[in-house]
Formats: sequence, C-alpha cells, structure tokens
Amino acid sequence: MNEFYFHTKQSPRVTISARVDGETMCFSAARCGKRDQFCRKTGRLIASGRLQKNKCIRTLTVPDNADVRQLFVTEAKVLAPQVQVHKDFLNHF
Repeated sequence: MNEFYFHTKQSPRVTISARVDGETMCFSAARCGKRDQFCRKTGRLIASGRLQKNKCIRTLTVPDNADVRQLFVTEAKVLAPQVQVHKDFLNHF
C-alpha cells in the first residue's frame, strides 16, 4: 500500500492524499481554514486520517503498467481547485 501527497500553493491551501491498494486509488483531502497557518504535516495527518476512515472524495481503478505517481499528480491537480471552491467538499463529491 502506497500513499501520495500533493499540496497547493494558492489560497485556500489544500492537501490531497491518495492511497493505492492493489488496483484501487482512493483520494481524500484537507483544506486549510482562512485564519489558520498552513502546515504540510497537519494537512497530511488530516487527509491520511480521512483515508483511514474511508472518506474518499474520488476512487480510481489503476490500469496495469500505469505510472501511479503521474496518475496521482494529474488527478490531484484536477481535484485541488474543486476542493478549494467547495467549503463542504467531503459531502460535495
């Protein structure tokens, strides 16, 4: 089982995490509040905790011989702006 993390640089800061388990990639996220100081470690902990509780905002099937890292980065770049816009992103997806 592998985990990947992606952090945005624009506000509101977002951490996207994904866990690959066999042929499935599950994504979750953490969004920094307006008054909070962004911390990568905290974002990773929150997003990881949501993955452990199976609070996935997106699930993908990983094709055979796929570049898993590239697949993660591509999908994280699509998810991050959506998480930034939707305050209640866990219920939105």
